[in-house]
Amino acid sequence: MGVTQPDPSDLGARVSELERIVRDLSTGAGLRNASMKDGTTRVTDTNNNPRVIMGVLPDGTYGFEVRDADGRATLKVNDVGLTEPVINLPYREAANPVDVSSGSFTLAWETSLGAITHDSLRWASLIATDSGTTAEAELRTTGGLVSGLQQVPPLNASSRSVWSWRPPLVPEKRTDRFLVQLWVRVAAGGGSVHAYPPDVLFMANGADIGATFNGL
Repeated sequence: MGVTQPDPSDLGARVSELERIVRDLSTGAGLRNASMKDGTTRVTDTNNNPRVIMGVLPDGTYGFEVRDADGRATLKVNDVGLTEPVINLPYREAANPVDVSSGSFTLAWETSLGAITHDSLRWASLIATDSGTTAEAELRTTGGLVSGLQQVPPLNASSRSVWSWRPPLVPEKRTDRFLVQLWVRVAAGGGSVHAYPPDVLFMANGADIGATFNGL
């Protein structure tokens, strides 16, 4: 049985085609219209530490993460929004005095959000009461959203009221003022409640700070 010899002209054509393919791959635009399913792309430094991660992140969400040389995330955006860094918020004293003797809720402090960057916020303030006086405090936002109540016992001069609150906020930029406010009232007794400025006030991803729908 004879052996068929390859046609030299056919081999030459195949080699020329392979050369053309290699040339196109080396000079063409890379990853044009490319897609990836459930994958992860990593950029590592000279020590093989991941510095940029894109796609499926280590926590199972989809997004983009930048890390420092020690492996800490310095920037992270995933399918719930911006999660790193947390955004500290400015605040200003309201027109009402922070010393409140009324049994009705009174505005004490507020902050204005120009952009809602995360789905949750943490607010912590010292709220003190006089002897024989109990108080209640809550957070409110534009749109009538109200947090859970913090109960403040009599003669409280050191406890901080803390909310890790996840109201239904959608990450967005706003042209109007979106306010978050601290309201306090005397619940019982004849003294006053003293609402101090927040010493912790920032927005963050709710899962990172254990936020709840009422903040308690």
